[in-house]
Amino acid sequence: MLSTHKLQPGDVGFMRPLSVFYDQAVTACLRSNPGQVVAQFQVAELFGQAFIRAATMSTALNAFKACEIFPYNDQIFTDAGFVAAEATDIELNAKERRSADGQQLP
Repeated sequence: MLSTHKLQPGDVGFMRPLSVFYDQAVTACLRSNPGQVVAQFQVAELFGQAFIRAATMSTALNAFKACEIFPYNDQIFTDAGFVAAEATDIELNAKERRSADGQQLP
């Protein structure tokens, strides 16, 4: 089960407005310069315009509300949300418990 929609309000509430505003900035640029394409050196400027429009307090608050993180919701995760993890929830033998560099873990 993916939990991005519950744990990453930036993905949920910021990336969509950023994408929409970037698309609008590119469209405006192309309309004001018919027959031309967006040059590599223009991308940062257009992205900056979109970022300024997307990075607002209301966007942040709406993102946290969409994820049900704010206002605080202690019911955001239910037991049903963890059912898929039970397939890999097994106890390792002591000799199998090793860190990434091969060190024995307690």
